[in-house]
Amino acid sequence: MGPKVLPIVATLRERIISGFYDRRPFPSERELSAEFAVAYMTARKAVVKLIETGELQRLNRLTTPVPCSRRSLQKEFLFVGAGQDRVMYWIWYPAIERAVAAVGGKIQFVLYKDWSDPAIYRLLREPVDGIFLTMLPDPPYAILRLMEQRKGHIATLEEDYSKLGIPYLNHLPANGAESMVEYLVSLGHRRIDCFNTQPHGSPSTDQRVAGWSKVLTRHGLSGEFVDCAVPTNADPLGEGYRSALQRFRSGLGFAPAVFCTSTQTALGLNRACFEMNYKIGEDISFCALHLENAQYYTPTLTSLLVSDVDSFAERALRFLLSPQGAPQRSSLRLQPQSAEIYLGESTGQCLAPSKVRALRTTPNLARTGRVKSLG
Repeated sequence: MGPKVLPIVATLRERIISGFYDRRPFPSERELSAEFAVAYMTARKAVVKLIETGELQRLNRLTTPVPCSRRSLQKEFLFVGAGQDRVMYWIWYPAIERAVAAVGGKIQFVLYKDWSDPAIYRLLREPVDGIFLTMLPDPPYAILRLMEQRKGHIATLEEDYSKLGIPYLNHLPANGAESMVEYLVSLGHRRIDCFNTQPHGSPSTDQRVAGWSKVLTRHGLSGEFVDCAVPTNADPLGEGYRSALQRFRSGLGFAPAVFCTSTQTALGLNRACFEMNYKIGEDISFCALHLENAQYYTPTLTSLLVSDVDSFAERALRFLLSPQGAPQRSSLRLQPQSAEIYLGESTGQCLAPSKVRALRTTPNLARTGRVKSLG
């Protein structure tokens, strides 16, 4: 065998042993030549070699793996991420990977760009044992139909579809937004804004805004919903920075306390406050539901601490592996009931009203962005 044939044979042999082609049709030699970027005859030689070694067989011009009692069908799962990198991936993926490894399975991390991406339609049809799907807002009808067809073998992250009988994984408690806003109230704040740069159409964002509003109503407090939503898959962090800076420079500013609907929004606000030379935690307080490694930012950022999610990953996996239609004795919303608050430097006691008025009307322009030319 030539040097180009050997790696193709090794790859195909590994797939055959793992049972990959027990679930899927074995590709034609022309498909193999395209996949491995080799000539048709090179792909053909690889297939012929596997037939000679008894690993493949040809029946009626159809190539299939030779049945083997020693080969067990390995459990396969997909972790499907949406768009750009998200903190949530690195909370859930390692936990799900450990749960999958414990049952002798394997999991693949894949991405799709948006609902128009052909990849997501193909991925939802993959003949795997389970799919952990990160949902974008406003899925089209065709996606919901595919999810319904895979019910019993699919779990969602980011958006809650538990009412459709689909498990929902969330590393934060359902009352997380209320907990964070209540903490701001406990610091003496009576005017609390809600700042959002997440795309519209997201039930999780809507729930956070509703939680903020509920606390203000409960205590008879005031605050403004500062909505600067970006399009799906646009940059909420950059928009948080730009929108906050514009509000500061125009004199609109924010209330003395701000609840941010996402990590990215909070980090954008943090940078804008720094450039305006505001004393974070004194001139203005802000927090978000969850900020990974919040203790390492400057200032440290107030947020909820993430609970151990391994038990929730294991429960979701058991659901996906259970016989379809088996009765479920527990909720399909797999998330902690409560969480501790990390008390960062980004929040502090409420200021006197006179100082708050000065903050909102006289922004400090001591720090502005500059570009230094190199060379």
